[in-house]
Order: sequence, then C-alpha cells, then structure tokens
Amino acid sequence: MEGKIQNAASEWDGLNQLLQYNTDMTEKTNQLTKMLREEQRKEFLNLKQTCEKRHSDHQDVWDMLRENQRLLRESSIRREREWKEADARYERERQEAAKRNEEYERKKQEEEEKYKRERQEFNKEMERMHQEAEKQNRELREQMKVTDMKIQEMSRRFFSTTGHIIEGLMSSASMEMFQKAGFDVYNKAKNLHHKNKSLNAEMEIDVLLSGDTTAVVIEVKASCDRKDVDHVLKQMERFRLLYPEYHDKEVVVAIAAINYELDADIYAHEKNLVVVRADSRNVFMIDPYDMAVLQRF
Repeated sequence: MEGKIQNAASEWDGLNQLLQYNTDMTEKTNQLTKMLREEQRKEFLNLKQTCEKRHSDHQDVWDMLRENQRLLRESSIRREREWKEADARYERERQEAAKRNEEYERKKQEEEEKYKRERQEFNKEMERMHQEAEKQNRELREQMKVTDMKIQEMSRRFFSTTGHIIEGLMSSASMEMFQKAGFDVYNKAKNLHHKNKSLNAEMEIDVLLSGDTTAVVIEVKASCDRKDVDHVLKQMERFRLLYPEYHDKEVVVAIAAINYELDADIYAHEKNLVVVRADSRNVFMIDPYDMAVLQRF
C-alpha cells in the first residue's frame, strides 16, 4: 500500500513538474507572445504610420488629380458650352446669312425684272423717239428742200439782180473808163451770147467794147476768185471762133469785180488780164498797175 502511495506520490511529483514546466513554458510563451504582439503592434503602428503617410501623400496626389479632373471637367464643360454657343451662333449667323442672301437674291431678281421693264420701256421710247426723229427728219428734209429751193431762187434772183446792177454800173462806166485809158472804142454791147453747134462751142460776154482796131472783153463779177480768172481765160480760147468779125482786132480781156478773194487780182495780173476795181462809192476804175500794160494799145 505504502509502495503504491510512494509510486503515486512519485508520479504526482512528475506531473507537478510537468505542470510546472508547462506553466513555465506557458508563461514564456505568453511573454514571447506578448513580445511578439508588441513587436507586431509596433510594426503595425509603423506600417500604419507609413500607410497613413503614403495615404496622405497619395491623398495629395489624388486631391491634385481630382482637382485636375475637376478643372478638366469644368474646362470640358466650358468648352462644350462654348462649342454649343459657337455652333448656335454659327447656325444663327448661317441662317441670317441665308436670309440675307435670300433677300439679296429677291431684291436682285426684282432689280433685274425692274431693269428689264425699264429697258423695254426705254427701248420702246427710243424706238418711238427714233421713229419720231425719222419723221421729223423727213419733214425737215422736205422743208429744207423747199427752203433750199427758195434760197436758191432768192440767191439766183439776188445774184442776178446784183449781177445786173454791177453789170449796169460797169456798162455805164466802161466806155469812158477805157477811152480815158487810151482805147479807141466807141461801140458797146452787153449780155452777148453766141453758140455754134457745128464747132460745139458757146460763149457769153458781159460787156464788149469795140473800135476800128481794138476790142475789150469785160467779165463782170460781184466777187472774183482764181477759178473765175481761169474761166475767163478758157472762154477767150473760143472768142475768135465764135466772133470772127474781131479776128483782125487787138483784143484786151478785163475782169471787173467789187471784191477779189485769195489774191485773185494778182493772179489776174499774172495772166495778163486788166483788173477793174470798184471804190468805196462803187465807182469802177482800172487798177493803176495795169495802166503801164495798157500803154501798148
């Protein structure tokens, strides 16, 4: 019995030791666990601080990113609003431009139609005026023909009357004038006209003075030019054919005029014609230049 008790006590001591050992180990484990937890807590705090710091840093970045996103979003919204406003303004301006263009085309068409109407009216008016002008021109031409005929008739009558007056003055003074110049003339004829059909010759003489040995043929003009001098000379080429009774006489040709144009008197001197002038009283006299020429008769 005692042996069993001793054995039981020995086992109990061993169990106690084991329990003590377990207790010690538990305490050590608790200490180690506590130390580990402390280390873990420190590490966790460090990690937490690091994370918080990183989070703070990241938060700043995120805040900056969010701010940038906000600004970008606002900018995008603003640009989109500006684009919409620009599109709306462009559309409004386009519509206004289209309206102005439509109005311009309408006014242009109206102006073109107005121009066409005015042009047609103008053409009609011009045609009417042209026809009226043609009618007036025809009437004016008819009137001018009548007027020209009247003027020609009046001129013919005037120059005929003037010529008759000048011829009368010259005829009345010619005999005495040439007698004083030394011509032996005593017969006078005026307005002679002779025509020879066989010779195909014709001649008119305004005044003809004649004597036994001399004849003076006088052409009378109100106004004399060089063509008149040439006409007289051409007429005298057929004088002896048409008036053969004067073939043995000395013939002197004179031209009498109130006015000489373009030095026709000098030209007549050069052609050996006697120049007879009228003074301020319409009294005819032989040009003094010709007095020397007449001395040979």
